[in-house]
This record gives sequence, C-alpha cells and structure tokens, in this order.
Amino acid sequence: MSREHVPTVEVRIKQVRVENPDVRTFVLEPADPRETTLPYRAGQFLTFFLPVESEKQVVRTYSVSTCPVTDDDLAVTVKRERGGKGSGWFFDVAEPGTTLRAYRPAGDFTLTDSGDVVLFAAGVGITPVYSLCKNALAAGRSTYLHYSVSRRDDAVFADRLEQLRSRHERLALDVRETKVEGRLDREAVRTIGRRHAGATAYVCGPSEYTTLVVDGLLDAGWPVAAIKTESFGPPPETRSVAEPTAVAASKAVATAVVRVDGQDNTVSWPEDTPLIHVLDAAGIDVPSSCRQGECLTCECRVLKGRTTMRKNNVLDEDDLEAGYALACQLLPKESEVVVSFDE
Repeated sequence: MSREHVPTVEVRIKQVRVENPDVRTFVLEPADPRETTLPYRAGQFLTFFLPVESEKQVVRTYSVSTCPVTDDDLAVTVKRERGGKGSGWFFDVAEPGTTLRAYRPAGDFTLTDSGDVVLFAAGVGITPVYSLCKNALAAGRSTYLHYSVSRRDDAVFADRLEQLRSRHERLALDVRETKVEGRLDREAVRTIGRRHAGATAYVCGPSEYTTLVVDGLLDAGWPVAAIKTESFGPPPETRSVAEPTAVAASKAVATAVVRVDGQDNTVSWPEDTPLIHVLDAAGIDVPSSCRQGECLTCECRVLKGRTTMRKNNVLDEDDLEAGYALACQLLPKESEVVVSFDE
C-alpha cells in the first residue's frame, strides 16, 4: 500500500551552520553513495523521522532554505523551540555525519511560471522565502522582499540577503525592525500591494502576520489565486485564503467519533473544516506535520460514514478502498462518522 511505499531517503548531515543562537542550518547529502543529489524545488520542505526517545514516532517538517539553481547542496533551517523535541534533537544531538530518514522533498509553496514576485516573511518564516528569492532572481524575475524581524541582529540570512541585493538590481529588499519601527500594518501591506499589482505574492510567518498580509493584499484588490501562503501547524484565519483554525458555524455539522490511543472522543465536525483543525480546537492531540496532504503523518482510517479529501497526493486506490485518509484534508459527507488513528 502506498503509505508503506511513499518514497523516503536516508540523508546525512554534511555541515551545520549557526545562523544565530536560536537558528541553525543543516546541509544534507544522500547517505546512499549511489545518489549524488536530492532533487527538490525552491520553497519545499522535508519531513524527518527523528530518533527521539518517545512513546510515539517523532516526525517534524522543516523548510528548505537553499535553491537547486544556485546552491550545491540541499539544506534545511531549524529554529530552536522551547521544549521542542524535534528542534531540540537537531540542536543537541545532530552533527556532521549523523544520518536520518526523511520523506523526499515535497510541498507546493513554489514559484509560478512567470511574472514579478512579492515575498513577505516574518521571523524564521524567511527560510522558504529566502529559497524562493534566490530562485526568482536566478530566473531573472523582478523581486520585492519584505522581511519583518524583532531586531536586525536577529535577522536570519541578513548578510546573504544584502549580498543578493548588491548583485541583483531586480531585488528590492525591505527589512523592518519591529522593535524600532513597530509591526507591519494593514495599510502598509495595501500600499505594497497596489505598487506591485499583477505580481504573485508568497507569504510565510506566524499566523497573525500571514493573516495581516493576506487581508491587506485582498484589500488592495489582489485575486486569491495570486497569493500563496506557507504554514506548518494550524493555518492562519484570513478572510478568503486560508482554512479555519477553529470550529465555526457552517451549512452542516457532522458528529465524529475519533479514536486516539484507544480512547473515543466525540466532536462536532463542520462540513467545511478539515478534521485536523476540529481536533486542534477540541484539544485532541494527534500526529501531524506538513498539513498539506504530502507527508502521511496525520494518516487515519475512516471506519464509518462517507468522507472526502480536498487533496490527496500520497494514498493510492487500495488505501482509499481500505478507508485510509489524511486528517489534514478530510471533510465529512454524512452526519455520523467514525475515524481511528489507531488502525
């Protein structure tokens, strides 16, 4: 079945770069000497199976910060989160020579085929945006990058972004120190949006930042199709683009019994809300990672009731016939549904 055969790869850490006290970049190479490269697209991510002592497999997703057109090796950039098992392992254990297993690069936060590019990033959200910036410039596309950081000293890739600006007249770089200048506001986003009408925007950062930027661009008349966002964990709640982060009123609400670790949990499940967000709102912890239907971490099994998925790139027909589904994409089609994460 495909969930057992989704392509994985053994990777070896080739180099560790300290970006600042809380952020490190891990340069990777295939552990198999028969593979010379790890094919990927700028803006994608890797999902890692980490050798952390835990009752459950620790799976974490990190964005690629390199560009296949401009960089020799693939690298991911990791921010240390307080109490984070995944980032803690990368900071405390991982070193050059360490090998680990990962799904091959995935994700659709990638450049469209043509046109000007407008990039918005906040904090460590610069990671995939930096990758996209290099890709866009290498393709000869006019690029505007707005980067919000607390202080300039905290800016990841600050020196390399300045080097890009010095080499490319097509790059307009705007680094905003929020401790000094205040946070980006909606009117500023509207102004940027009007100035770059007709471009495609790529937004990555904390949920409230992404919400602000997306709504500001919509205010400026941008079409939804021209705005792409990247979010690991619950996505931002915006007027028109992202999925809801909490259970809200909708046309129909199903009742779902969700089995997790041998315990049945009953929740209300609006027809327009993916199951993973319903479980988030109810405080029910289930495995999840990319939340884009790419990594299988949130795989579950529908035992009763009809459902549908918004997107499916990893489950085959045998999986679907057996009832397997991706919770981050799963919607109810009947009033009563039973789903298990234990099967």
